[in-house]
Amino acid sequence: MASICSLFVFIAVFSSIESRRLEFVQALWRHGDRAPLHLPYPNDLYTEKSWSRGWGQLTSIGMQQLHELGDFFRHQYVDTGFIPANFSVKEVFTTSKFLNSQTSTFQVYLRSSDSDRALVSAQAFLYGLYPAAGGYQWSADTDWQPLPVHASTPGQPDLVSFPIQCTVVLMISYLQCVRKIRNIHYIQTVFFEVCKPTAIKCARHETLVSQGDQEAKAIYDVKYADFFSELSLTTGFKNCSYLDINGLFDVQRELIHNMTAKQPAWVSQHWNQYDNRSSMDIITEMRTVRMMNLFNSEEKGKLQGGSVLNNWIQNAVAVSESRNDQRMLLYSSHDGVLLALLNAFRASNDMMVPYAAALIMHVYSDNGKYYSEVNTNLNVSISVSTFQLYYRNDTTTDPYRIPLSRCPDPCEVSQLASAFENMTVSDLSEMMTLCGTPLKECGSSSSPSFNVLAYFSVYLLSILFFSQ
Repeated sequence: MASICSLFVFIAVFSSIESRRLEFVQALWRHGDRAPLHLPYPNDLYTEKSWSRGWGQLTSIGMQQLHELGDFFRHQYVDTGFIPANFSVKEVFTTSKFLNSQTSTFQVYLRSSDSDRALVSAQAFLYGLYPAAGGYQWSADTDWQPLPVHASTPGQPDLVSFPIQCTVVLMISYLQCVRKIRNIHYIQTVFFEVCKPTAIKCARHETLVSQGDQEAKAIYDVKYADFFSELSLTTGFKNCSYLDINGLFDVQRELIHNMTAKQPAWVSQHWNQYDNRSSMDIITEMRTVRMMNLFNSEEKGKLQGGSVLNNWIQNAVAVSESRNDQRMLLYSSHDGVLLALLNAFRASNDMMVPYAAALIMHVYSDNGKYYSEVNTNLNVSISVSTFQLYYRNDTTTDPYRIPLSRCPDPCEVSQLASAFENMTVSDLSEMMTLCGTPLKECGSSSSPSFNVLAYFSVYLLSILFFSQ
């Protein structure tokens, strides 16, 4: 329980400055503990039947982790009066349509990537944030209440991972036009989402990652030759190598859930030739290297996290310019997205993100000026004050401050866009150009049937938005 609780320590380093007023909070977290996505290695005896909810699903531990994160948010923001004490459609959450054209002030919005584990994490979070009480309690037997979580259409990929084609660009342009016509004030267009931008197929990023993987493979296949030789005999991986580490790492998930009786000897083995380290220690080392290889350069950080960074900066700017009345914007997401955002900030600690870790940004006003503060709840926690980072190793110590050189201290919101200009990606067209596969202009090579489909889609969207 101590390790779970360590995820939820929050330190507001500027709470003593009475002149500041908290105006806006945005947060992005990783889902909770989950089952492996597939069998970790061919000979693994713990098949999908060992996981009550199936491959890739949130576990009971994961639900508990996100419930506690929601409870932390309740104490931090509800108990202090920043957001209302109870759920209300009129006062708290936005409508379920893509654009908010209502005149009411919707104070909190929660969006999830369209994966089961992120969606369930969001529900567990909301249970912690808003347990039902009084007139909100619909059953005497429970204080749980169903609350809305927003995501893409069920059965379809996240909005950012739609097929890259002219129709999407046409829809985005049309929606931006609708936004201007109707003077709609809302946080960022949802079509270039932040819940899972890492799902976008990017040829340039794949090339960079493949190069890094091959370089690391040449090193670690030699460094751990005895280790891989042994695992080639027992795991079912022929010529087991560095490139098989991602699957093998999922054995750790089995151990967390006390699946030990059927584990082969190599899982608990310690290796004298590797300083008596355990197999899982060795696997974790290489898994960390592979994970960091996804983001560990400015170019990779921009390709994977530039859209998220742009979204967060634009959200803060909208608040500072009084173009947004929302109090809180929440994203239920994945470790890769959180790592991508940290790397776009050039603020990664080169460590994997634990379950239920959360990156939190505060936007404050102070005598007419707006400042930002970011806090990251991790097992190794990070807080960023006015865009300066703080790391925290456990619940008994204060965060370790790591300055962010790109923004002065304090950093005004108006300075953010220029400070990170070379790390942001503003739209899908820019992203695909950076990826080396630029989008074709609408109508340049489209068939008549494709154009009809595109314009028919726009017609349906016009009905959707103007019928609100």
